[in-house]
Amino acid sequence: MQRVAQQTPGVRIIGGVPDVRPYIARSALLINYLESGGGIALKVLEAMAMRRPVLCNSLGCEGIPIRHGREVFVADVTMNSRLPRAV
Repeated sequence: MQRVAQQTPGVRIIGGVPDVRPYIARSALLINYLESGGGIALKVLEAMAMRRPVLCNSLGCEGIPIRHGREVFVADVTMNSRLPRAV
């Protein structure tokens, strides 16, 4: 993800923060691409509640009742292939 961000103008990766809401409020898009793990991603729910667009893979929105193209955009791609084009 770092490599993709460095190659994409206007994209920044922010590490852990105490409150994600100010960052979501200033963002044009929330990307939640997970390679492993599980559980509901609260940042996706927070972005949806703040009416910000979300791009994630299936794992990134697992457990959330969403519809692709409606509440979020789901792109199941590999980091080395089409993710930059999905952004």
